[in-house]
Amino acid sequence: MTLPEEKRRSLAKHPRYAKFFRDGGDLPGASAGSRVSLECIHFGEPVRGDAAPDRTRDWHKCNAGHGVVCKCNCNAAKCKDYIADAAENTDVAASTSPDSIQWPLRFDVNNIAPHVRDRRFNSSLLAWQGGYLFAWRDRLAGSNIWVHRLDSNFKPVGSAVKLILRHEDCANGREDPRLFLHDEKPHVMITGVIAKPIHTNVLYARLNPQSLQVEALFSPRYSGRNLWEKNWCFFSHDGDLFAVYTIAPHKVLRIDGNDVTEVIQTDNFAYWTGGEMRGGASPLRVGDEYWSFFHANKIINGMHTYHTGLYTFEAKYPFRPRRIISDPILWPDPKTRVDDPNTANVIFAGSAVILGDSFIVPHGVYDRWTECHKFEKADLEAKLVPISPPDDFAYREGCNDPKIWQAISGGYDEYKLKRLDLRGATVIDIGAHIGIAAREFLSRGTSVIHCYEPDPRNVDLLRKNLAKYDGVRIFDKPVWSHKTAMALDVREDPSHNQIGVNCDGPILAEAIEDVILRAKAEQPHNDALFVLKIDCEDSEGAIIPAAEHLLHLFDVVVGEWHSYFSLSACRSALLAAGFAFETSDPKAPGGIFFAQKPRGGSVAKIA
Repeated sequence: MTLPEEKRRSLAKHPRYAKFFRDGGDLPGASAGSRVSLECIHFGEPVRGDAAPDRTRDWHKCNAGHGVVCKCNCNAAKCKDYIADAAENTDVAASTSPDSIQWPLRFDVNNIAPHVRDRRFNSSLLAWQGGYLFAWRDRLAGSNIWVHRLDSNFKPVGSAVKLILRHEDCANGREDPRLFLHDEKPHVMITGVIAKPIHTNVLYARLNPQSLQVEALFSPRYSGRNLWEKNWCFFSHDGDLFAVYTIAPHKVLRIDGNDVTEVIQTDNFAYWTGGEMRGGASPLRVGDEYWSFFHANKIINGMHTYHTGLYTFEAKYPFRPRRIISDPILWPDPKTRVDDPNTANVIFAGSAVILGDSFIVPHGVYDRWTECHKFEKADLEAKLVPISPPDDFAYREGCNDPKIWQAISGGYDEYKLKRLDLRGATVIDIGAHIGIAAREFLSRGTSVIHCYEPDPRNVDLLRKNLAKYDGVRIFDKPVWSHKTAMALDVREDPSHNQIGVNCDGPILAEAIEDVILRAKAEQPHNDALFVLKIDCEDSEGAIIPAAEHLLHLFDVVVGEWHSYFSLSACRSALLAAGFAFETSDPKAPGGIFFAQKPRGGSVAKIA
């Protein structure tokens, strides 16, 4: 196909089309009858109202002086530089690929549905029919929800659709859409606003797959709701509809139309540094988990700051939380903040879609526009840590076992084991409880571990939890400064036991000297770490000073202190033995200490 010379020269000068004319020729591979829709290259501001030829098309000014033109490929007025017939695969949108997109990808009033006034924020994406659906909220107060189709390269296709959401529970505003798929149809959750008395409701709508208009609108009734509701995260599982109501505790609602038919609650002991965890994106199925990008609120420098986190939960009933990234993965960028004191310091994750080995997560930014951020799945996987014990780990519900597991093996890492290269290490675990710390040592490469635990209720679980590991020796005895008879002061919560000293009890305590020498004699690798871990309910203040003549054998000593006396005694003994000593607030009633000894002029085998 040969283009008119005037049009060819005009296109060749424009950066969006110059690449088609590198050799000074016409569009390569042109064939008669192939039609694509290349928009006017001089596309200007929108024309509305009486100035527009009609109210049905997307009219704009042409900045090249061609008058009022229509963007779409129809028989209305076109810019002279509009290409009606061109070669296949030469559309600018088609020539773009997701790999060439500069992330984050921004959507605002300038590049999606310019005829819709105001804002494009708190948006949501849904993979749909080879492309995507994109939904957004258009203003702060009295807002409406719009949906626009995007192609596979995140380019707008067609026109925006305003959702007609007529319901008494959203009479004064419709906010924060979150798209999700259920029964193979697109759905959207919205927050409905009622002005008097001011409160919000959660509603969801089923959309027509072709027109995207509302087919049905529901307002689920939950008796345990708050006055202000807006963070339900809907997902479809095995044909039923559910919504995450709260993250911690993890409360999931089963929903049928307007009814909440079941409330499913499990504990969530996740270690999270970002403040109050709230809802966000609709959970996305990834293997045997659902991944949920959420927003959280934390006061920083006196200002509420909203940011993004990620956790996962099991893709099976009762949807127990499984993993979390302990720190926020995205914060508001102060460089893009609007110079307005009333602007919230906020980014708001509204959904997630999978793109190859990445996730695309649209965020409402400063309550004005949308930025779609790209997260590599491998990077997120590397940061996810367990929330709850694995299925093969035995523990007791209703006591501190899950919390202790999260503190040691979850994101908190209270013993700072991530610092250490534990391959081939030998460990003494005094106060082994049910094997939480011991299992963490073993999973990190420890070769030999001696576990001391006097409570028979704990010992049974300790044996079960360590049965699959080699190099484990379990001693159902307490440890003290010297051999002596003791009595076990049993509490209802077996996570915390006390030993009565010199009570002529039935238990013979092991002397710390014997404990150390026994483990040292069985140490298989002299070049690997020798570690003492101690958590024995305030007995550390007697045990560690009693071993001061043997502390030089250890590379690392970690433990819990329970009083200022025990902290002072442990610190003095370890400092005298050449250890560097770290602890939490010494004014607190208790805390964790970490002591390490230099080895050959450097810290002992730090990973």
